[in-house]
Parts: sequence; C-alpha cells; structure tokens
Amino acid sequence: MTISLSLAATRVPPTGTRALSSGVTVTLAPAGSPPGSPSARRCVTGSGSNKQPWRFVVVESEEWKQALASTVYVPANVATAAFAAAIVTEGAGRTLDVGRAMQNMMLVAWNDGVASCPNGMPDPAATADALGLEGDLLPVTVLAFGYPRRDLAPESKSAEEWSAEANRMPLDELVIDRG
Repeated sequence: MTISLSLAATRVPPTGTRALSSGVTVTLAPAGSPPGSPSARRCVTGSGSNKQPWRFVVVESEEWKQALASTVYVPANVATAAFAAAIVTEGAGRTLDVGRAMQNMMLVAWNDGVASCPNGMPDPAATADALGLEGDLLPVTVLAFGYPRRDLAPESKSAEEWSAEANRMPLDELVIDRG
C-alpha cells in the first residue's frame, strides 16, 4: 500500500483523517484513492522500486514533544511546534526517498499555511529511544510543524529580496548554464 501523508490547516477535519488538537489534520490514504479526492490530490510520494521504506511517527503531546526535542540540534523547534513527524526507516537508510517524502510534506503544509522545519539529530539512536522505536528503525529526520506566528505575506517581497533576507546565494551563482 502506498502511503500519502497529507497536512491540512483546517479546523474541521475532512473524512478519513486524524485530527490533532493543534487543528492540523494528518491523512494517511491508500494508493488508488478516487481521482479528485483530497487524499489523491495531496502529498503522494514515490520511492525507489516502490519500496516505501518509511514510517511516520507523529508526536503531539507535550510529554512526547519534550522528550523528542531533547534529542535534536535545536530543541525549541520541536518543543514549540504544534506537532512533529519523524520519518524513520530501517537503519536510517533510503535518505533520497525520505527526502522526497519530507519535501512533499513541507510543500503541502506551506500551501495550507502551516510552517515546517526539518531537524537533524546528533545521535539518531537516542532519538529512536525517545520515539519508542523498536528493532532496526532509526529516524532520518524530524519535521516540526505549526502555524506561523505572523503572516509572512510572500507577495510583499520579490524572490530576490526573500532570498537575500534568508542569506541565500543568488540564483546566478547556483546555476551553471552551459547553453
């Protein structure tokens, strides 16, 4: 079964979703969802050879968030989030597949007005313990999600201005054009 993780910034969850107390809904939908359904339009991510190596550990309670926060590089990202989602795989492998899922989750969330932040960890085994993982499952990343504290008004600045404010390299330095 292909798993789709969908995030929606709605206060009333659509059918087939799990509502978190933060007001965000998480939808896990099987492959073959009817065309046009919310789960079919959302964040479906492919994986190499359709291995679907990931599992998503959703953490919302304060107790679990605090335990998880203590294992990442910037604890406040997780501690103050509405919820966190750890993406775990066997042996913390398949990082390309995890990156594809992570990016889709973050883009879907942002499209719905939910901010996100990926978090690394110095000791994945300690994070696995904090998540209560068993066997060979280890976290690859921990995503923190929540509503922005202020309206970011993306249209208020050009892409170049946002990039400069975020200390990003200019596009002409990132792209090598060979014609």
